[in-house]
Amino acid sequence: MEGKDPPVGQELDIWQSLIGSGKRNLASTKVVLGGGPFGEEEINGIDRFISEAAQINPEVFNPSTQEHLQLAGRYARLFATILQARGVDIDPAKAEALGKVHDLGRMFTHRKGRNEVIETALMKKIGFSSDFRKDLYPDTIFAPLGLEKMTPKKVAGKITSSVTDIVSNPYWAVVLTADLLAKKKDGRLRRWEDVTVQGHFFKKYEESPEMWPSEKRRWVGGKMKGGEQAINYQYTHMGRWMEKMLGVSLDEVVEHMEMSQI
Repeated sequence: MEGKDPPVGQELDIWQSLIGSGKRNLASTKVVLGGGPFGEEEINGIDRFISEAAQINPEVFNPSTQEHLQLAGRYARLFATILQARGVDIDPAKAEALGKVHDLGRMFTHRKGRNEVIETALMKKIGFSSDFRKDLYPDTIFAPLGLEKMTPKKVAGKITSSVTDIVSNPYWAVVLTADLLAKKKDGRLRRWEDVTVQGHFFKKYEESPEMWPSEKRRWVGGKMKGGEQAINYQYTHMGRWMEKMLGVSLDEVVEHMEMSQI
């Protein structure tokens, strides 16, 4: 899913084009205007934006990344539909919209920690409403401020305590779970047991003067003793909470998704 960052000199043109596309396709939707409920106008606007972004920056925003966003949107809507039927106050169409835009920073860069900062800036420039943005889980769940100054024990505690924060907002839980499952392994959709953080995840980039503070926070948290285990612990507990709320296993949801794609 990785791609090359935009060549120096083209970055500003790409940035401005992405903002223009977002405004053109989303200005009249609840993504920008706020409120609800969401409907096909919002979903169609996001789909047009994704399609145009793929033409604006094809080397970075590649087919694999586009597939990930679309799949995350479908998962998020399915999770939200089940939760709504079980009495949770959640809008399935809004969940789908959130799933489809949760990685907008990847329209510009794939560097972890950097793409989240760019995503936030892009959403603000396009005019995403605060009402919509508050339901996208923040990157500080994974890279809390000040992490680089903490002891390994405090790192683990800080990251694992975020499980409570995640499940306090059903949209956060739905979109994060959708994000983790919306990938493929050996040509098939991931199962929950495939959702683990491996050591290479944090070894991919070495510390350098070019590393943004946001990148360094994520990198330090994972490289510190206990950081990787803490994030996996977080995923495990969040998965158990989701299964309890859904009333079915996450793998059953994956199987349903695979059947619906036939």
